[in-house]
Amino acid sequence: MKKVVNYMIQDALLLALLIVFTFIKFPLGAIQFTMQLLVVFIISLICNLKDSLFIVGLYLILGLIGLPIFSTGGGLYYVYQPSFGFLMGFLFLCPCVHLIQKGLSKSKLNPYFVNIFATFIGLLVDYLCGLFYAYFIFNYHLHANYHFLKVFSLVIAPFIIFDLIKCVLAAIISKKLKDVLTILNP
Repeated sequence: MKKVVNYMIQDALLLALLIVFTFIKFPLGAIQFTMQLLVVFIISLICNLKDSLFIVGLYLILGLIGLPIFSTGGGLYYVYQPSFGFLMGFLFLCPCVHLIQKGLSKSKLNPYFVNIFATFIGLLVDYLCGLFYAYFIFNYHLHANYHFLKVFSLVIAPFIIFDLIKCVLAAIISKKLKDVLTILNP
């Protein structure tokens, strides 16, 4: 019972951290640069798959029902934002990162390398979701008639370096956090 309560507290704290880090933002281009991706990587690396999907799914549901927890607010209208594809991509990023980390952790590779590799692949998955969604919104909702390269230059290119840094930071932070959590929850 104590273990279940510990996981519930952990999930609640990670959800709160995700919300707080969403508001650490910098406007760059069509999409704001936020720190929420860093927390999603950490969640994916330290939680089991069910908990990571629960945290990210709950975050999305709370934002879509109107709580202003997305970078520019909340509500159902948010699905028309070009950036919403990146938020939906978190639901695909989490299993990808988790499964790669779990699969490679049995190898003799350095755990930091495994975490970095898993987050890089997760980032690519999120980028693909975000790119296709933004392309759809720009061209079919906003009627902007942008080609993929134009959409890429607006919603991904300005953020690549920052997101790669987040991958490395998340790999380091999550390894340290997982070590601490293992001691606290044997």
